[in-house]
Amino acid sequence: MMKALTILLVVGVLAVSAQAVLIEAEADATIAGGSGANNNYGTSTALKCYNRSASTLDHKSYMRFDISGLTNDVETATLNLRIRTSSYIDTNVTVQVYGLNNGDAGESWGEGTITWNNAPANDTSNPNNDSHGAYGFTSSATLLGTIEIAHNLAGDTLVTLSNTALINFLNADTDGQVTLMCNGGTVWADDEVQFASRSHDTMTGPELDITVTPEPATMVLLGLGGVGLLIRRRRRA
Repeated sequence: MMKALTILLVVGVLAVSAQAVLIEAEADATIAGGSGANNNYGTSTALKCYNRSASTLDHKSYMRFDISGLTNDVETATLNLRIRTSSYIDTNVTVQVYGLNNGDAGESWGEGTITWNNAPANDTSNPNNDSHGAYGFTSSATLLGTIEIAHNLAGDTLVTLSNTALINFLNADTDGQVTLMCNGGTVWADDEVQFASRSHDTMTGPELDITVTPEPATMVLLGLGGVGLLIRRRRRA
């Protein structure tokens, strides 16, 4: 009987699946070069990401997520972004996604105060040069991946980034604040990518779709619960 209970307990533990968590951005904003360098766009419904040959037309976007509630390792992670409008995308383009390095002094940037001139990790001196290892960002940013945007995507289309680099970045966080940034992967002529911000009236803003490893104690309790239920049924029989 003890051997049977042990087997049942192991099966009960292994049967528990990862826990799904959906986290919406707690802050997001676009920053713009040139005449808009001192302007704040924190209430805009658009998150713009593109590079132009003239740095005065560059736009980048920042998104911060509160992951302090995650107490276990992240198993899978997906950044969800939704196309706000396809009106400005004439060709297929690439958007690059970066993470602000853990512990950076600028992690607490304000949605209502962030600008081109004060945004953390923003390379204001050479916006279209990747000499720092991050295209348009300083060494305080880490490249996490790219998103390919087709020119014919309709508004509210979901585009995503999901890879090991994003998972490792989230697992390396120590303060519960994660900032992701985006801009164009190359210098574009006239194309402009706009994602829906969290301020949008009808579209969902940036999200992190995550699964985490369940607590070991929870797994054991669920397994024991299954064993206990089986014992009760056998006794009644």
